Amino acid sequence: MSILQTTQSTHYDRYPHVFRGTKIIIEKDFSALGRTLEILSFGCSTGEEIKSLKDKYIPDANYTGVDVNEQALIKARELLKNYQGVVFANSIHFKLENNRYDVIFCLSVLCRHLLEKNEPPLLFNLFDDTLTALDRRLNIGGYLVVYNANYCVLDSSIGDKYEPVYSATITESNSNVQMYCKDGVNTRELGICLFKKLR
Repeated sequence: MSILQTTQSTHYDRYPHVFRGTKIIIEKDFSALGRTLEILSFGCSTGEEIKSLKDKYIPDANYTGVDVNEQALIKARELLKNYQGVVFANSIHFKLENNRYDVIFCLSVLCRHLLEKNEPPLLFNLFDDTLTALDRRLNIGGYLVVYNANYCVLDSSIGDKYEPVYSATITESNSNVQMYCKDGVNTRELGICLFKKLR
């Protein structure tokens, strides 16, 4: 898969409002699932996202962390070496087609941080192609969490398969990236970042 993010910056419990809000919704929705939740952290960097979720929010799930940067994955494996139910893979070699997930987190991956560095936005086709690949691996009824992105999931080619999930605790109000229309020129209001797959 293509390199989408120009920085590996991350830290522990980086987006507590997103983690907390997602936890509330999926605990209610998956309470009768009858099996262990499968969660993908796409663009997992050095593993702090998974560690945060495992420590504080959704401890009993199985996690797969995927990143294009092998040095980041080495750090992630070391950070979580004593954790059960956690695996990591390089996205260049990782076969998404072999796995299905109930929740996919894609946080601060599909963007350029224009407000900080005056970068042009991520190309829309990269955004769209990535979401299409992730959608193939998300179970119907599952949740796609896309935060700090240059475009809205609903504007993508998979957008009509999803419904936005509104929550006071999960908003883009503190996003530090600019959101654009598909043309990558005209700006749009920040949208919701949690979506349920309907079909």
